[in-house]
Amino acid sequence: MRFLFFLFVFIIQSNVLEAKMLQGPGVNNGGGGWICKTDAGEIKWVKFHDLWEKADNHRESGRSKLKEEKGTAVEIFERKLKWIKKNSPELQFYLDRHPIDVMKAMIFVDRPLDIIHDNSIGSKPQKNECKEGKVHYVQIANFLSNDVLLIDKNLWNSKSFSTNGKAALLLHEVIYRALREEFDESSSVRTQSIVGALFASEGVESFNETVHFYLWTEDPKPRNENSYILLFPVETQCTAEHYALGSYQSSKVSMDPSSKNKIELLGFTFVVTLDTKDDAPKEMLIHHQKSLATSRVSYSMIKAPLSQRRVATISLEVGDEIATLECRVQ
Repeated sequence: MRFLFFLFVFIIQSNVLEAKMLQGPGVNNGGGGWICKTDAGEIKWVKFHDLWEKADNHRESGRSKLKEEKGTAVEIFERKLKWIKKNSPELQFYLDRHPIDVMKAMIFVDRPLDIIHDNSIGSKPQKNECKEGKVHYVQIANFLSNDVLLIDKNLWNSKSFSTNGKAALLLHEVIYRALREEFDESSSVRTQSIVGALFASEGVESFNETVHFYLWTEDPKPRNENSYILLFPVETQCTAEHYALGSYQSSKVSMDPSSKNKIELLGFTFVVTLDTKDDAPKEMLIHHQKSLATSRVSYSMIKAPLSQRRVATISLEVGDEIATLECRVQ
């Protein structure tokens, strides 16, 4: 009986210890990506962000696609590490100073991981690439500060997650950890660029130029705020409203900016311009036709309320009239 009691206590303590270990003393870096997910919950594809962004840059500049490496994810990962050791002494210097056996650090968890806002997303798969569902940003891996690497088992085991993507994720964690230890890195922007260049197959000289440039960027900061995009699937609906203060009358009109981005209401013109990256409002404008008074806000000013509350509102007051334009993303 006493044995069963101690066994019961041991199991409880083990579970508590495991929970604390998985929670970690603080998350310091992670690897995110994009998924195409249907309303029924089926994942159609998984794209690791570092490779997705590099491939997107290649498409925009007319360069060739990133080639799919041969072998398993672990084989590609180890082959890339050997390539770095042979060809990039500058990057290898920091990897040697802060080594980590990432394979032993991995723990697969059967639950979604919290999104880590340690990077700046400059590109996103378009809606037409996910016709059967919606594009979501997800956290594929979290590297805790106690050197435990949590990986979302369901995403990792997805048949649509390429071996290139998995290998790039492991390299991201190794490189980002080294930069965090060496430079107290708090943003993965430099790591994203280095990992992307590693899979671009543009030659030793080009890769080392990329490494040198990003390693000696004085302060790795998020990209320009105008490149900011929302991480969740976006459908925008807006409402234009007019108040006549003297008569306490109001009129309201709904508008769908994806089909019609301009409407007129009682002498006011309301315009919503959508960002082609994520279909969120890029600019909101109210114009009074008679006085030519205008109220306008751009994406850089409305991104915070859109991200935090999923709603942005502007107004224009002319005499005893007030016009408001409210846009919600969902």
